[in-house]
Amino acid sequence: MIPLHRDTITRKEMDALLTNIIDGSVAPGELRGVAVQELGKILLWKQSYGVALRSCEQSYEIAISCLQLQEGTPVGISPLGFSFLPDVLTRLGLVPYYLELDERTLLPTKQGVQDGVAAGIGALVISSPGGNLPKTDDYADIGIPIIEDITWTLGSKRDDKPVGSIGSIVILSGDHPGVISMGGGALLATQSLGYWRNIRKTQNFSRLSYQMPDLNASLVISQLKYLNKSIEKRMGIFKVYQEALRKSGRNKALLHAPEGVCLVPSFFPLLLDGSVQDVRAYAKKKGIIIDSLVEKDMVMDGLPEALKQTALRGVIFPLYPLLSREEIDRVARVLATLP
Repeated sequence: MIPLHRDTITRKEMDALLTNIIDGSVAPGELRGVAVQELGKILLWKQSYGVALRSCEQSYEIAISCLQLQEGTPVGISPLGFSFLPDVLTRLGLVPYYLELDERTLLPTKQGVQDGVAAGIGALVISSPGGNLPKTDDYADIGIPIIEDITWTLGSKRDDKPVGSIGSIVILSGDHPGVISMGGGALLATQSLGYWRNIRKTQNFSRLSYQMPDLNASLVISQLKYLNKSIEKRMGIFKVYQEALRKSGRNKALLHAPEGVCLVPSFFPLLLDGSVQDVRAYAKKKGIIIDSLVEKDMVMDGLPEALKQTALRGVIFPLYPLLSREEIDRVARVLATLP
């Protein structure tokens, strides 16, 4: 059975991880800071500040806390985002404001962002559950801080600018399968010294239970070191899948790369023409595990019908560097013959 996700740790990356551990430690230590600096290099930042944390939820808590928003301030989020995010906002005394999404890309629309700003949102959270890249122009000059989650888009570029260029604060999660394997936890990074000072003042910043162990941080470092090779493999698999889908003449790819955009896929998302249940059963019969595109409990009743259908009929197929040639061909054959 081909699993939906598999940790993409190569032998070279494991050797690098062991070297880091031998030189450092397993408990939280200096490697957490090194991991943040390595991420900054990938994002082409001139200076990088941040922290490595034990969970994605903790990273959002600290990121939002450091913005020092007044109690009752609305924060713009996706209605298809992480299920824990509304609870985090509520605990911090803030109010979730659900943004209008583009039914093709599952990203906030330009009008949706403008409506949110007019409604008084104090910050904006951008995530990419469909793997698509936000349009920089849609978020230019909105006058509020942006938290950009790059878990599913790390390595992607728009007009030669790496993802992460529009975020006041950037989050890279290891709790959710993405472009790299982190074994859990999350990186919280910023180019702003002011935000970094605020981050260090947050209530839980220094708690040991919030700090990522060096074991995970060393894995992040080794993964980022070999990121380009991983991206090359992902792009090659993506092209095989795309061609198989084109030949089938059925279903729709949910990844959209207009001119000037280079997307790095962390999975292969589809909008199905037929029954999700039938496709799941067919894929399982062929030895392939697939899953829903978004968390089921985030498909809210109030969503516009077109967006709701995208959420309900969207599925993801396995796409990661450690897939063998036989496994890639098997997935491609299934994509070409889906019911």
